[in-house]
Amino acid sequence: MSGSIEKFFFKPKPIEEIVNTAKVVFDTNALLSAYQWKDVVFHEVLEALSKLSGANRLKIPPQVFKEFIHQRPLKITEAIEKIELLLTSIQKPQKLESVLPLLGLIDKENTYVESEKSYAVSRDKYKEDLKQLIIDLKKLFNDDIVLDSLRPFFEEINFEMNSEEALMRLAEERAKAKRPPLTGGDGGKTENKYGDFFVWNYILSLKEDVIFVTTDFKEDWFYKSGAGKEKKPISPRRELIEEFYDVSQGKTICIASLQDFMRIFNPDLAQEVVDSLSESQIRPILQVHVLWCKALNNIEVDNMFEFIDKVDLGDVSIINKMMSGRKDAFDDIIETDEKFEIIIEIDKEIDPRYLLRRFNDRNPLFYVSSISYERSFSNGF
Repeated sequence: MSGSIEKFFFKPKPIEEIVNTAKVVFDTNALLSAYQWKDVVFHEVLEALSKLSGANRLKIPPQVFKEFIHQRPLKITEAIEKIELLLTSIQKPQKLESVLPLLGLIDKENTYVESEKSYAVSRDKYKEDLKQLIIDLKKLFNDDIVLDSLRPFFEEINFEMNSEEALMRLAEERAKAKRPPLTGGDGGKTENKYGDFFVWNYILSLKEDVIFVTTDFKEDWFYKSGAGKEKKPISPRRELIEEFYDVSQGKTICIASLQDFMRIFNPDLAQEVVDSLSESQIRPILQVHVLWCKALNNIEVDNMFEFIDKVDLGDVSIINKMMSGRKDAFDDIIETDEKFEIIIEIDKEIDPRYLLRRFNDRNPLFYVSSISYERSFSNGF
């Protein structure tokens, strides 16, 4: 059989077959998810990383370290914003006497009044504890237990890779040809738009069986089934498997979610850890839709990404946002009172009614008429 077509017939080994021997590469998002883990999950994953490192099987690309250092403060800020939002959502209730003036006639022994006082004390203590938690979170910027725990693994990184200029040329050529993992999924990024390729280029240099652990399941890496937000990853892209086969001279690459990797790497993993990892890989979605412009003048933009940056959605932790629901979504001008949609991904614990109020208080350009809520699929597969 001709070597030029052999890769198209290649059958990669299942992950179960290589889990105890392959090099294991962790993506940035998998490591950053540590800021969302419960302590029991943190220690289990840390133990797995230690075992892999001790066997010289753990491989962290220089690009992953660079992205981790850049995004770490953002993760801490997100955590602080969530607690701040929780704190501001704790409202002082009306006095019972103002709600029910005849309370004194009913509550002869002051049972309800005492309960109200007890609640007020507990509420105030809870708010003070949240304020202290924010102080403790701010300390993470300079004294970060997550970063310190990962330091031994980061210190093993070999930073003597190809020159950045040469990699940029390769990345630009690949993006132009729309070759995975640069098929266009990060086309809207203004920075680090070639990050996936830098990680992939590192993986290609290993030339051994590899397991790539990631929580990034966009179509640059995976085939998906379904439509719209129901799309689910079903298999890594064949182009990646075939390219790795070519470069490594017959080796296998498996791409797995963190949950799946941990479950296979440690068959005795506690169910609590498996469940927690599954929850951390689900990104709930709030859809903000049917907004119309309140501005007296039109808004001139060069592209939809610049337009989205102009939209102030309030002091909430936004994971992602995009405009949709309009056939002419890439028009340069948004007309006054023109209806359109903005889709955002945000913390599931925030009350949609609170968001609605906050958006309209903070946003000088648009009025949010309603918010719908939808929970997205788990990234595991």
